[in-house]
Amino acid sequence: MTLEVEVVPFAGHLSRADFDCGNKELNDWLHTTASQHQKRGVSRTFLAIPMKGTLDAWHQAGFEDIEDTTVLGFFTLSSAQVMNIELPPAGSKLPRNVPVVRMGRLAVHQRLKGRGFGTMLLMEAITRAAQVSETIGVTGLFVDAKEDAAPFYERFGFQAAASNPLKLWLPMASITELLRT
Repeated sequence: MTLEVEVVPFAGHLSRADFDCGNKELNDWLHTTASQHQKRGVSRTFLAIPMKGTLDAWHQAGFEDIEDTTVLGFFTLSSAQVMNIELPPAGSKLPRNVPVVRMGRLAVHQRLKGRGFGTMLLMEAITRAAQVSETIGVTGLFVDAKEDAAPFYERFGFQAAASNPLKLWLPMASITELLRT
C-alpha cells in the first residue's frame, strides 16, 4: 500500500505540534522558528502532508492518528553564498563567492523513517533548486549535514568539501543529471 504525500509551502494551519523526528533541535526549529523565518523571508519551509483524499489508506496502514494537516516531514531552502574553499575541489575554479541554494534542514517524522520519505523530500528540494536556477544564478545545492546524515546525501552525489566532510555540495550539472534519471 502506497502512502501518498504532497509537499506544500509552510502554512500556519498545519499541525506542527505533534511532529517528532527524534532530534530535539529540528523539532524545536519547526515548532518555534519556521514561522518567523518564513515571515521574514529568511528561508522557505516546505512540509510533507498526507495527499488529499488518502487518509483512509493512512489509517488502514496503522496511522490512525494522521490527519490531513499532520506534518510528516519538512525541509527548508534559502539563497546563500559560500566561499569556493567550502566546496569540493570541483568548485575551486568558481569565483571566490559562489551562489548556491542552501538546504538548512530536512527531517522526517520518526514513525515514517525507513519508508523513503527522506529521499522523496530531498528529491523535492533538488527539483526546487533546479527551478531556482532557471531564474537566478546558482551553482548547486549546498548542505551543512549532520554527521549521521552525510552518507544519505552522498548516495545522491553530494560531494564533501576537502576542509570539512559535513559541508556537502551537489553541483547543478549533477542535479540536472539526477533529475533526468
